[in-house]
Amino acid sequence: MVAALVYLQLCSWANLLLSQVRRLRHPQYLLGLLAGVAYLGLVFWRPFTTRHPVPAGGINQANPASFLESGLESGSVEHLAAAGLFLLAAFTWLLPSKRAALDFSEAEIAWLFPAPLPRRLLVHYRLLKTQLGLVFSALVMALVTSAASQGRFVWAMLPGWWILMSALEMHRLAAGFTRTRLLDRGLPNWARRLLVLGVLAAMGSLIWRNLAPHLVGLGATESPSLPQWTAAIEDALGSGIIGAILLPLRTLARPLVLLPSGAGLITLLPALGVLALLYLWALKSAVGFEDESLDRAARRTRLVQAARTGNWHLAAEQQSEGHAPFPLPPRGLRLLALTWKNLISAQLLLTSPFLIVLGISLLGGLLAFRFTLPEAPFLKFFAAILAGILPMVFILGPELARFDLRQDLSQADILKTLPLPGWQIVLGELLAPALLLTFLQWLMIAAAVIALPAIGHRGEWSLGSRVSIATAALLLAPALNLTLLLLHNGTALLFPAWVRPMGTAATARTAAGIDAMGQRLLLMLVHMAGLLVALLVPCALGGAVFLLTRLVFAWTLALPLAALVAALALGGQGALGLKLLGDRFERMDITD
Repeated sequence: MVAALVYLQLCSWANLLLSQVRRLRHPQYLLGLLAGVAYLGLVFWRPFTTRHPVPAGGINQANPASFLESGLESGSVEHLAAAGLFLLAAFTWLLPSKRAALDFSEAEIAWLFPAPLPRRLLVHYRLLKTQLGLVFSALVMALVTSAASQGRFVWAMLPGWWILMSALEMHRLAAGFTRTRLLDRGLPNWARRLLVLGVLAAMGSLIWRNLAPHLVGLGATESPSLPQWTAAIEDALGSGIIGAILLPLRTLARPLVLLPSGAGLITLLPALGVLALLYLWALKSAVGFEDESLDRAARRTRLVQAARTGNWHLAAEQQSEGHAPFPLPPRGLRLLALTWKNLISAQLLLTSPFLIVLGISLLGGLLAFRFTLPEAPFLKFFAAILAGILPMVFILGPELARFDLRQDLSQADILKTLPLPGWQIVLGELLAPALLLTFLQWLMIAAAVIALPAIGHRGEWSLGSRVSIATAALLLAPALNLTLLLLHNGTALLFPAWVRPMGTAATARTAAGIDAMGQRLLLMLVHMAGLLVALLVPCALGGAVFLLTRLVFAWTLALPLAALVAALALGGQGALGLKLLGDRFERMDITD
């Protein structure tokens, strides 16, 4: 029976590969494949063929982080990685609210569930289905990390990444089974979440108790060195109960932290032991998942049928119900109804009250840290991370926040019946991601302003200069978000075959593969080219205003004024773009 299931899965993988090859007959997939292969060659092939000279001292095998010149010892990196994995695992227990279910197609349910197969064998089959994706993801991560190491350790890094990703998948499965058991025994979701939050609070207090003596000593030191900070991290995360809790996670992270020398390969054995324990946990905690899996497969099938027929009413009942972000008044701007709907769609991702409170709490903690230890290297490190992430949020945020017209384009027949002109429909669809992205960016800008004094010499970043830069960024953020969202949604309206609607199983299948990745790269180049064109006039006006006002006022006042003029120019272009896209939406033939 096991051999038959393995044969079934091998045939499924072969058919998947065949379908990927067949769709290359369409120009968009062929061009995407060429672009994806070119990108992979540029990113991965060049580091493997270009060898840089090794420093005279060589690579410190006992301190692999010195390869990145971070100064942190491997033990500190292990502790930080283990803490990150623990938080990731905590979200698995904190956020989900539904019963455990495994992803099976309706055909697999029709053939496998009535068969005389034990539940454990179905779990094994589900785990086997995930291996192709896990191996491919591990290979990509091994290539990325090996490219950073001049391509020396790709094959040694591959098993480490596979073990880590398999462990996360196994934990997700076992946690889902255990949550279902707790529900069956009368423990509601809110009680489980309070329990998890209590555990996190207790661990946070223990970490603070271990870290407090080091902070007192570091505060008395005029300029604490990095080894002193690493010692504090290791003592706070590696001693007592905290160290015992994080030990399995450190075991999983150690093969990726240590250079894959002989000693690094030996660390794979304990990691495999942790993976085996998670595997046994998943098998022992398996509960009845058939009914929920059947419901999930039926919902997925309705979505596929709705996407093919254009009648999205077929799948309306399967949409998850979310809480309204604000009461929708019976009278007022009609386009706000579309924004209200899209905010509900994005609630599980961005508008959850817990995540918003968590972000504001982290900002408050950073502010307290800033006043307690203003010269801490952590602030410099955190500000550098924000400086690297913030541009990515501006560029990639509109691509990922797809709860707008791209989500509802397949429901154009319904949207066209609304008593709204086209430009208001487009604006109502765009407001939700624009508001959420702006809030996130403002939060990151505020965090950067708090941490920024740790960068540069004393007095180089005065309060006025920090406020001036932050004000300019706050003024430009909404206009940039609106411009990029217009570009993304305009592409969806003009070239719908290149943009897949969000939220269908068909989307998940067509979004996989090198050709789909190449499509996204080509669209990103188009969007970046459109952004550069859109920025020409605002940058010219803003630069002129800055130069003129700089003759009279200080640059700290000239910069926000220039940013305001540039934002207004971008807003004017956005209004023109809304009018053009609205006209395009009104002329769009929904029968195509």
